[in-house]
Amino acid sequence: MARGTEPHPLQDEFDLNGAAQCGFCTPGILCSAAALLDVNLGHGQTSYPVAEVLAARGIPFAFLTGYGATNVRARYRKGIGAGGNVGSGKLTTLLSRPLGVSDAVNPSPATGGEDPETLDRARENAPLTTLTLDRAVSIADYRNFARAFAGIDKAHALWIPSGIGRGVLLTIAGVDGAEVPETSEVYGNLADALATYGDPLVPIRIVNHLDSR
Repeated sequence: MARGTEPHPLQDEFDLNGAAQCGFCTPGILCSAAALLDVNLGHGQTSYPVAEVLAARGIPFAFLTGYGATNVRARYRKGIGAGGNVGSGKLTTLLSRPLGVSDAVNPSPATGGEDPETLDRARENAPLTTLTLDRAVSIADYRNFARAFAGIDKAHALWIPSGIGRGVLLTIAGVDGAEVPETSEVYGNLADALATYGDPLVPIRIVNHLDSR
């Protein structure tokens, strides 16, 4: 790419942005390194400095996401959020009507719906999974693990006496302080997760904040 002893302007851009060129044999095809993407979260804007130089100079390029071994695929389902948390007897419309079914109603409240996180809330919650590293050992771990759990808005954990040892009392609240019923999917999933990633020798009791007042 260099011209004699002088670096090509594109090389200067790669060096300036800390980017890298992968060893592909196909002429003109470049694979992105992490530094090719410059995200400015402060202003909500995304810029691609090296890509802009490539495009301006008419050089074909492609951003490749990986070789497949460590790729992560995620599915995101978007609904109406907290607006779907309705009381018993409120859901009466069938999306499909199987033969012989004339009507339907929800006997239990619908729970677990959450609105998308605000930017401030995402900044607050994002470090929690790093702090716990998907395990709960200390009392702070139990609190942070629950706070980062889907459907849980707030959590507080305390050590309590339990036999000759001690256990954990975990108080939780749902979205906007809503109750998280013991029969709900959120409650069951949280209890199962803590049983899996918590200390198996430490008993844990999960209560709603409304019950602990």
